[in-house]
Amino acid sequence: MTPSTRFSGGGGGTTTPRAASLVVAASNSIDNTGADYVCDGTADNVEIQAAIDALGDIGGKIQLLEGTYTLAADITLDDKIEIAGFGAGNTILDFANGAFGIVWGAISDACMRDLKIYRSADTSGCIAMTSSTRPRLIGVEIEAGTTVTVNGITASSLVDFWFDRCYIHGFTSATAYGINFGATTPGTVINCRFESNYRGIYLNNTSQSNIIGCRFSVQNAVDAYGMRIKDYGMVKHCHFTHGSRVALQLDGEQNQIIGNYFTGTGYGIQTIGAHDNVGIIHDNIFIGSDILLGVATKGLSIKNNGFGSNSTINLNNSETIDVEGNYSLNVSAPATTIENTRKILTAKNTSGGALAVGDVVTLKAVAAGNEVTTTTAQGDDLVFGMATEAADNDAYLRVLVQGKTVNLKVDGTTDIAVGDFLGTFTTAGVAMKAASGDMAFAIALEAYTSDDSAGVIDALLVTPRKI
Repeated sequence: MTPSTRFSGGGGGTTTPRAASLVVAASNSIDNTGADYVCDGTADNVEIQAAIDALGDIGGKIQLLEGTYTLAADITLDDKIEIAGFGAGNTILDFANGAFGIVWGAISDACMRDLKIYRSADTSGCIAMTSSTRPRLIGVEIEAGTTVTVNGITASSLVDFWFDRCYIHGFTSATAYGINFGATTPGTVINCRFESNYRGIYLNNTSQSNIIGCRFSVQNAVDAYGMRIKDYGMVKHCHFTHGSRVALQLDGEQNQIIGNYFTGTGYGIQTIGAHDNVGIIHDNIFIGSDILLGVATKGLSIKNNGFGSNSTINLNNSETIDVEGNYSLNVSAPATTIENTRKILTAKNTSGGALAVGDVVTLKAVAAGNEVTTTTAQGDDLVFGMATEAADNDAYLRVLVQGKTVNLKVDGTTDIAVGDFLGTFTTAGVAMKAASGDMAFAIALEAYTSDDSAGVIDALLVTPRKI
């Protein structure tokens, strides 16, 4: 390591080098005795950057003493550098104007902890991370001034990031995010707080990220949300206060939303985009908050959630959704009813032809027990359920076995009235009013009396039983 230079207002001489550890004092630090660099309150980035450069390739720790550091240009981190303050209320980096903030390039194992980054003015952000490996933010507060129009953290192409006990707030512009992730692989945001941001976290083209134990307070503005998540993410044990806005948007596949608390009058969870295997929403609490599914949502399990007054599940006629075991915290104003409870199972179509949405299927008698087909037998004892999606022969599909549908195909030669039991008909894939001795699998919620097999009605699928 090269000898460090002690700066005092931009001047000074040399000192004996420390072993991978340097101390920087602010102009208003209580005691700067023994500091390697002393700032003068003007362009303090010069002294901090000099300390980073002095540590060089071996890395090490830079201790920022208590006080306010006024910064006029970027600070660029290097490999294995840790910059530590004395707590967010004591050590403050104030980017007054002109600079983006902290620049985290293609480096590894850098860390900032126990300090505050404040952007008092300008349209630049606070932290930029690009192609960084194992970046760490621990106990860092990031605050925006009223004129800031971009992000607290802009991050892309990160690997194994870890943000712990951070507090990000004040990014209120319609173009701003607390954290905007892009093209990032596994990482964790844990025990962090997001308040008064237009959007808290956006995991854009980001997969396998974990958001755990965080708190979100969503700004009351059009299109504001607490978080939007893409693929393979986990949101667990978080608390969302979202008013009339959206707490969490799911815009991807194979996500896990587990054990969170949502309170507000808007959507606690909203699915957007066309995705085939959205994931699971399990063991959450919704107080006044709704779940709203997009019409193109498929492959989602909603189970064991609790719903308070004025909370609902709006399935939006998405029939490939498995909805079971949810419960109402207020029985007098139930959010979970028979209408929005569905059981979906996956099976292989071996009928010899393609299946369409609404086709009635029967269990095929094979050893694997995982195949379905169609029948031309009235009241077939092996009736299993209804296809919720199209499937070619030998392809797998989701089958509704319990719950409401609006797509059941029926024949009305024998008039169907609301409340009639339904079984299989002599035309493959079609249901009819069940006769005595037939195996019934559904209850009609809509009448159909035309003498043809062209009917499509609302029905409630139930456990098959003999009539």
